[in-house]
Amino acid sequence: MTRYSTKIDVLSNDAWQLQLSRFNPPSSVKLLPEWHTFDKRTKLFLVRTAVESSLEASAACLVCAMPSRILPGHYSLRIPQGALLGSEEAIISMLEYLCTVGGAEFPGMTLSLVIYEIDEFSPVRNKSALQQLGFKLAKYPQDYSYTQLISLTRDLDEIKKSFKYTARRQIKKTLDCGYHAHPITEPRYAEQLVGLADEAFRRSANQKSSYDPGRDLYFARRHPSLVKIVGLCKASATNAMPKIEAFAVGHKIGSSIVYSTAGSHRIQGNVPTGYLLCWELMKWGRSVGAEWFDFGGVSDPAANDSKYSGITNFKSQFSGKTWQARQEFEYDLLPVRARFARNLSYYINAASRLV
Repeated sequence: MTRYSTKIDVLSNDAWQLQLSRFNPPSSVKLLPEWHTFDKRTKLFLVRTAVESSLEASAACLVCAMPSRILPGHYSLRIPQGALLGSEEAIISMLEYLCTVGGAEFPGMTLSLVIYEIDEFSPVRNKSALQQLGFKLAKYPQDYSYTQLISLTRDLDEIKKSFKYTARRQIKKTLDCGYHAHPITEPRYAEQLVGLADEAFRRSANQKSSYDPGRDLYFARRHPSLVKIVGLCKASATNAMPKIEAFAVGHKIGSSIVYSTAGSHRIQGNVPTGYLLCWELMKWGRSVGAEWFDFGGVSDPAANDSKYSGITNFKSQFSGKTWQARQEFEYDLLPVRARFARNLSYYINAASRLV
């Protein structure tokens, strides 16, 4: 196996994509940023490996160190979706290094990453190599496994014709009621977005949203090819700041647009809010070269999960096919403490749902 040298850099939230771009990756490898998981508490580390005979990096990844709520002073290490770059051999070598030093240098209890089930999305197709390193399927995955996907490589008319009749009809109804999609980039909209997210979460999950729009607004303004926020409002010649009745956020991650966050009021007259916004995100995705629109998760078809049945039904009006998109793997860097924290967190969350 090729010998690699490995280096860890601590990066600011905004710097790592520029750092990755300096590695001169092959043209077939794309930079895959994901901005929306970062917050003020998360430490960011860039890990890179290079062939010893070359100054050029062979692989790089971003590692988020998130503080444990159960064991103060400990972290859960997570490689976000799309944050792996390089050849598969170099990535495996880099992960092996992280498994060796992660518990000591960060310090981390667990190291987790998501591997796509759909081969064309996945930087690591040889999952047995992960298992040989000691990675196991996550017992309590932090993110979704199933989703709806729309191909954006077709003409817009063809994409729209592929929707079910309900989705096409609801898009037309929203427009007929005088509403349109309004791009949102300015911080002055933050309070409206938080209120809409809170209202939507109370309706669907009977809880308050944790959505903080600050980072999305920043990147929508500074990096419009990576983040898009669209709001639903009525045209007004006199109102310089229109009232937003609903919004949706899309993130460009590699070749995909991920439908990340949304919120809405209930509009009098039963005006549909989400269909037009999703369609606008798809059009934006196609304009920035994305190949897929990922609806950001749906319920497991085999599970009787009524909690999110309404959301899943909405997303299924665009595409009838549910994909098992990805699997989450984890490695226990500090096994005893990791198992304790994971199990205790599970029971605390289960108890809170019963209250």
